[in-house]
Parts: sequence; structure tokens; C-alpha cells
Amino acid sequence: MIKVLGYGDNVFDDYFQQKVMYPGGNALNFSVYTHELGANSAYLGNIAYDELGAYIISVCKQMNIDISKCNLVSNHSTQICRILLNGNDRIFCEDKKVNNQVPFIQYEISLKEYMSSFDLIHMGCYCKVEKDIPMFQFKDTLISYDFSNETENLEKTFYENICPYLDFASFSSDYDEETTKRIMESMFQCGCKNVLATRSTKGQIFYNGSYYYGSCKQVNAIDTCGAGDSFISAFLISILESGFKKGDILKEAQIVQALEKARDFSAENCMRSGSFGMGKKYD
Repeated sequence: MIKVLGYGDNVFDDYFQQKVMYPGGNALNFSVYTHELGANSAYLGNIAYDELGAYIISVCKQMNIDISKCNLVSNHSTQICRILLNGNDRIFCEDKKVNNQVPFIQYEISLKEYMSSFDLIHMGCYCKVEKDIPMFQFKDTLISYDFSNETENLEKTFYENICPYLDFASFSSDYDEETTKRIMESMFQCGCKNVLATRSTKGQIFYNGSYYYGSCKQVNAIDTCGAGDSFISAFLISILESGFKKGDILKEAQIVQALEKARDFSAENCMRSGSFGMGKKYD
């Protein structure tokens, strides 16, 4: 069975209009989605020792997601992201102020044996792990990183020191196709040989020296939260299921299949609230 690890952030998305919060965060989302896709999934990050942290632990246990190496951090609080729904599209508002927000996980050499046991590790820009990535050069473990759509992260001065250590890079592009391709080619030239750009209803572009295009599946979406994370998760699982290993060059059939499977899974995920449901109501 494919074995994958989501490394980094866990948060709660506060849909304050509806008075319900949903667990999420790029790394936790990845672990949940890949579990749903049949992988042996784990999550590694700092979890606050508070009510919301306990809820995240219960969700992971319910889904049989390994959290055995997570740090439970006392006297800190879970990060809360406030979300406003505009139709079915989520708009991120200023985070809710919490006391002593849980710090980001920091890599320790004691984690090397555990982390190197996975086929792939996925992380993102919101867990501030960039300085640790050069230490994640495990022999057979693929490294995936999501740059999201943050403008400063898509500048070469940010990604040029990260890309040499990545097997997969992904980002959500709000730019036109020409600019999107320029960024993808630059990441490729900096050392990352597989680059995926999701472009909302415009579909996706994958680049590994050649360009491949994916489409968007139109559905009556309930909530687009998690659309990008679910697409990336399904794309990576499809690639792994096709037999891709570190150092391989992806073939056209593998890429086309991955784009199609990811499109369908992401569309299906938009039919539930929050990143993956599991809402927690409050007064």
C-alpha cells in the first residue's frame, strides 16, 4: 500500500456566518484526502493541547490516520482561520485572534527514520518549513511542496532555494497563462522537474519539460474550500499508483490519467462543506 505523510499545518476554518468550524490546513487536508483515496496516510505536526486540538486528534483517529509522531503542545491554541462564503466560494478573512497560537513544527534528526519510511511527503508554504527542506533528502522518498497562490512565494527569490530539493511543486495561479508558464518553467530550471499549476475554472497545467493541460469539471459546488488540496492529493496518489519512483520521468499516459482522476476527486470534494466536512458547531 502507498504510504504518504502530510507534514506541517493543522487549523480550524471558522465559517462565522453559519457558526460552525471545520478542521483543515494544507498538510492535514492532504492526509485526509489521501486516506480517502486508499493510501496509508499519516500526519505530522504540532497539535495544540486545547479543545480544537482534541477534536483534530479524534478526527485523525476516526480515519485511522497515523499521528503517532505529532507533538501535543500545552499552553497554546489552535490557529483559527475565519471564512466568509460568497455563494459557494470561500473568502479568507483576518484570522481570529488566539492566545499563544501553536508554533510550527521544526524538523529534528530523530524524525529522519520515520519520515524516510514514506513514499511521499507533502507540505506547503503555510507551515514555514522552507529552511528544513534541504534536510529532507531521503533516498527513496518523494518531496512535494505547495506554494499556494501567495504572490511573494511565486517570486524566484523565494522558490529558487527550495526547488532543487523538490520532486513536485504546485501552486494556484491567478495569473494569465503566459505568466503561469513562465513561473513553471523557472521552477523547472531551478531544479524541480514536475510542476503543477491549478487555475480554478480554467483547468490545470502540468510541466515537466513538456506541457499538459487538464480540465475543470463543472458541478453545483457547495463549498470550494479544499478544491486545490484535494486536486493535488489525488494527482499525487495517481502518480504513485502508476508506479512512479524518485528519479523517474513521468510519461504522458501517467500525467493524463492523474489530471483526470484529480479533476473528478476535486469536483466531488466541492460537494461537501469545509475542507472535508467534520464540522463543529458553536453558539
